[in-house]
Amino acid sequence: MDMKSKLVNTLRKFLPDDKQFIFEIVNYISDFMDRLVQTVKFGGSMLAYSDRKPSIIDDLIGFPETYVRPKDELGRYAKETFEAWNDRSGELEYELWLFHGVKQYGHDVVSALGIVPEVRKYCKFLSDIIVEICRREGLPIEQIDLAETCKWNEKLKIFEVEEFLRQGRKVVESGGIPISYGTVVVKIPSGYAIMSGDDALLYTGLIRRANEAVMYLDVPVCDKDPKVHLDAKPLDILRSCKDLSTIVSERDKTGGLLGKIEKTRILAMSGTKCQLVDATKKGNIYHSLMGEVVGTLVEPEI
Repeated sequence: MDMKSKLVNTLRKFLPDDKQFIFEIVNYISDFMDRLVQTVKFGGSMLAYSDRKPSIIDDLIGFPETYVRPKDELGRYAKETFEAWNDRSGELEYELWLFHGVKQYGHDVVSALGIVPEVRKYCKFLSDIIVEICRREGLPIEQIDLAETCKWNEKLKIFEVEEFLRQGRKVVESGGIPISYGTVVVKIPSGYAIMSGDDALLYTGLIRRANEAVMYLDVPVCDKDPKVHLDAKPLDILRSCKDLSTIVSERDKTGGLLGKIEKTRILAMSGTKCQLVDATKKGNIYHSLMGEVVGTLVEPEI
């Protein structure tokens, strides 16, 4: 007897004798049982050196080796992602949505130019490097530009993401993995707005009813900044920003660690298992994508 038949028989014991009603409930529940949706974001600090600020922004494109982390390091991230994706693809109907930050290629460029369309080419330049490395490691990546598929609605205070999700679903259905990155999007009724990779992960996770969400960082989440305090202690569970002491850099235009925590808390409240993971430790990417908790589990404050 398959799982749906078992559910039907169980529900008949407790619900009115309405076959159509029971089958609708079973089909809704089985949507969650038969599918695995993961939304994953690689932090910009993992991809580019956060402590290297360009003297002129065109150096970001002219001398990428100065700012972008070595390709063998980025290749390890891609390799672990591929291995996990390959191992889990046969389990269920599997959707993996990838996002990444852009660090100097977004934050410093916005500081220099403002929130304008010209920022996009710098963000895409970094993403093109990431896409090339992912494909080299075997990931069937398809890049989707948020600037072309999303808008910020100033009146409703929401991102409009329908076109992005439509294109992403086409990629998934063809056996691929959509990848997107933080950039500048059109603001309705006029102007422009920043849409971060964190924003894209949140919206995708909520609308696609993600089972799991992982945000990768270049350090573990601790009660204090581990880059400054040697006695910082890693946190197993995080329910509130009050559990840690951190500051947001003036260079960070999208909220830093506090913004990531807030967005994952929202996802956690919808039932998604969320964790913040130190990706610099070998094996953490693979094991977290396999569903293991290897970082800080983010839970809603009740």
